[in-house]
Amino acid sequence: MSRIEQETDAAPISAARRGRSLDPKVIPSAGGTTVRALKDAMQELVGMDVVATALASLPAEVREAFEPVTPMTWVPLDAIYTSVARVAEVAGRSFDDLMDEAVQRAGEKTLRTAWRMLLRVTADRALIRRAPILYAKWRNIGRLETVSTDHGKAELFLTEWPGMSERNIRSLGITIENVLRLAGRKQIKVQWQATPDGAKYAVVWQA
Repeated sequence: MSRIEQETDAAPISAARRGRSLDPKVIPSAGGTTVRALKDAMQELVGMDVVATALASLPAEVREAFEPVTPMTWVPLDAIYTSVARVAEVAGRSFDDLMDEAVQRAGEKTLRTAWRMLLRVTADRALIRRAPILYAKWRNIGRLETVSTDHGKAELFLTEWPGMSERNIRSLGITIENVLRLAGRKQIKVQWQATPDGAKYAVVWQA
């Protein structure tokens, strides 16, 4: 069993983590490997025909940004969310529900295939320290830092992304949970809180 939820009573963020600004030249984007896996996941969840119909109805510039992509492509998050929203609409699904399920499946696929070598560690501390490496492959913006790690718990900060949306914060929480679950951890609980500079994650689990 795992749980991902918003933290309602978190410790204040230190002054050292406040006040960074987003480079206006950076377009928040996702790595091509994860976007391809996300599309595959949606096809499994709602059907290839539904996804094809939805994408065909999008403006050309959005559709061309979302597909086709290569592992080296960075896809703007706005194009991803517009595409998923249209698929959800055509499928008669809630956007958030479809996005959560698709992120979960896509994360499992990439972690079991393209990024499987990063999970071949056994110690909790070493495993959590792999999270920033995975994050750099997942997004072109922000920096994930492991602030503290102990047996069965960790605290991480996503910095350098002021104004990070709740959707992006939640998707990262799902990815952190995926890493731990696929590495054999159980009873995982991920709590998150938005910060002025991004997000904070408090994570607990059992070996």
